[in-house]
Amino acid sequence: MIIVFGGSGYIGSNLCSYFSKKGKLLAGTYYSRKKEGLVYFDLKQPNIDNLAIDLQKATHAIICSGNGRLADCHQNPEKTNKINIEGTKKLIQQCLERKIKPVFISSVRVYEGKKGNYKETDLTNPTITYGKQKKLVEDFLIQQKK
Repeated sequence: MIIVFGGSGYIGSNLCSYFSKKGKLLAGTYYSRKKEGLVYFDLKQPNIDNLAIDLQKATHAIICSGNGRLADCHQNPEKTNKINIEGTKKLIQQCLERKIKPVFISSVRVYEGKKGNYKETDLTNPTITYGKQKKLVEDFLIQQKK
């Protein structure tokens, strides 16, 4: 069963819909955009035990939550770091501790932006704050595999 963090956003809501139709959605979450059927989750204070769901049933957590507004990330990096880096890393760690496989939705912003049509094997070189935040979480995930 799957938990979709950020289920009220564009990508997350489509994932919730897809996995719900397949009978594989355990829960979807929202933060600021309350949506019927989703449960509240705050990346500033992430605690998956507060979700009021049976985490034993969870096999995967798709993480597409965070502050993706480029201007916010640029103008308030300390504030958005707490959500996009620190909170996301804590969420990933909690998932791993419970044997829930995290699936992190990153961004093309981890690349320089000059070439386009990037592949996962291309070197990353983020030039904006949001991309740098996503890259730090990617690096954290890679370290967890070691």
